[in-house]
Amino acid sequence: MPGSNSVIWLDELPAAVPLAGDNLRLSVNAFFVTDGTRSVLIDTGASDVWHDPTMGLIYDALDEAGVDRADVTDVAITHQHEDHVSGLIAPDGSEAFTELDQPHVSWELDGDQSQARAARAALLERLTRPDHFVAGAHLDSPGIARVTASGDGYALEYLAPPIG
Repeated sequence: MPGSNSVIWLDELPAAVPLAGDNLRLSVNAFFVTDGTRSVLIDTGASDVWHDPTMGLIYDALDEAGVDRADVTDVAITHQHEDHVSGLIAPDGSEAFTELDQPHVSWELDGDQSQARAARAALLERLTRPDHFVAGAHLDSPGIARVTASGDGYALEYLAPPIG
């Protein structure tokens, strides 16, 4: 429904937002969350490891949001793909976030397989609700999609044609 507060339609985007054909390009590999005390960067983006002009802009995005890198108190890495961890090192080779608390690294894997399967099944079931969407650069075609029930499993249905 165009004009809704919770949905922005492509024809309502500001002119400065570039489209790839008729599709919105979502090169988002980092998120910033703050509660006023702690400031958490979830993933750090691609830095300069990819030659894609829409990626590696985490430092510019933080500047635009008025966030000084020195104010980032924690960094959480969701997984170790280079487009999620490379922003830990600035393009000049320096440490990008110098004021982090004592580093703590922990990799939590699916140690309890039945619990992991149950958690994934619950998440997929929740994602089938009509008001839930999936977005991200790691989909087959970067963009926005819905998860739908399909036989004994689930299917991903893009809301716009795949790019390319």
